[in-house]
Amino acid sequence: MSERREHSYIKTLKEQFAEGRIPRREFLRTATLLGLSAGAAYAFVGEVTGEGAAPEAQAQDMPMGGTLRVALRTIDIKNPHTVADDHGDPDELLAQLATAEAETARLRDQLKAILAEALAR
Repeated sequence: MSERREHSYIKTLKEQFAEGRIPRREFLRTATLLGLSAGAAYAFVGEVTGEGAAPEAQAQDMPMGGTLRVALRTIDIKNPHTVADDHGDPDELLAQLATAEAETARLRDQLKAILAEALAR
């Protein structure tokens, strides 16, 4: 088991924070840079200030009822416990790719002709 050691300046830093000579943000930044875990730094801040690590959430006056709408993109799967091993016939997929590439080339050439005509005016 390793010996527990902390940087020699941590003690001074804790004293400065407890006396109010440095702000909370500066204490947390410096303490973590010196090797103190964020959890330990926040715990010390909580001991000194009497506050938790983060302020508690405050609910605003919200009306009762209403509708909550959440958008979620889902994929259609028949059985979520199976892995899709079949991606199709490789020859078919290559043929589809060749067709798509040919269509892309045709559209690119058509666009070039339209631009050349427009620039020639």
